[in-house]
Parts: sequence; structure tokens; C-alpha cells
Amino acid sequence: MPSEVDVVNYALIKLGQNPLISLTDSGEVASRVNLIYPLIRDQLQRIFPWRACKARKQIAASTETPEWGYAYKYPAPSDNLRIIDVYSGNYRLGNTEGPFPRSQWSYEQGSILTDIQGPINIIYLKRVTDPNAWDSLMVSAMSAFLAMELAEPLTNSPQKRSQATAWFNEVMMAARNASSQEGNPQIINPDSSWENARWAGGDY
Repeated sequence: MPSEVDVVNYALIKLGQNPLISLTDSGEVASRVNLIYPLIRDQLQRIFPWRACKARKQIAASTETPEWGYAYKYPAPSDNLRIIDVYSGNYRLGNTEGPFPRSQWSYEQGSILTDIQGPINIIYLKRVTDPNAWDSLMVSAMSAFLAMELAEPLTNSPQKRSQATAWFNEVMMAARNASSQEGNPQIINPDSSWENARWAGGDY
């Protein structure tokens, strides 16, 4: 199973560099890797809804309330990298169907703001640090992303950076295709009862 150093070495080998024995190695390469690795990992996990990072959580409202605009404030999980969706019970906020009132939400300064009285249910992207929990495409994407950032400082070669970018784009295209075939497609803006009746030729 891949370790963090395996992920790093995949990137280094692609750049024509010698692999590391450990992330605690001395030298410029290990120093640069340790500086950027956590940031690059969090960026990668935020920009795409990786299945390995998706999580569900129920959250109670904070004792604090927003200054204006919304009635309630809900603290996001400490491992949150991106809020995907917010629900009141099993109903997505903003959905016109169901017994719950329509309400928007906003994510600001580590909190979810909404008019819905809690608790609320969320789907979010959590920080997953162990590469053993990632799928093979995510491992490749992380290595390619690292190679993009390390290419010029380690090789002084714009061509290497271009090759790493092409590698990253190729892996991400494969990841999007794979993700689109896993699970039911999510309807972001479902038709209302009026729209369903209208297109069916019936009465609302």
C-alpha cells in the first residue's frame, strides 16, 4: 500500500530526480517536499469531490448567531476542507419539495449560516492524510500535483513543468470519468411539483 514517501517518490521519479528514503531525509529535495506537501494535499482534496474524502455529519447550532442575514450559525467540522451540501433532515436546503421551508446557506469563516433551526446534516470533504485510504487515481493525482509544484525549483525546466501539468490533467480527467459512474447522479435543482405537472400536461 502507498505511503506518503511513495507518493512523493512517484513525483520525483517523473521529474528525473532520485527518490527519498524517508521524508525526514536531509537535503534540499526533502526540505522542499516537507514545506509544500501538506498544502498541496489539502488543495488537491478541496478542488475535487474525491470519494475517499466525502463524509457526513450532523451538527448542532452554535450559541453564537450571525450579525445579520441569517438566524443560525453552525460550526464546520475541524477536518473540513469544503462543504458540499447542507440538509435539514433528509431535504437539501433550497429544495422546494418536502415539509421543510426553503432556505439558502452560506459558508463563512468556518461556519455554516442558514435560517434552518438545527440540527443540520452536511456532506463535506474531510482532510484524509493517510494515502492508504485514497484510490489509485487520487494517489496519481497527488503525485502529479506535487510534480507540477516541484518541477521548476528542482529541475529549472519549464518543459518538466509542462509535462507534469499534462500528467495531472490526464489523471484528473480519468478521475472525473470514474467518479461520474459511482453512485446515483445528484440533481442540483430538482423540478418542482408545478413543473412536473406542467410538462406532463396535468394540473398543479
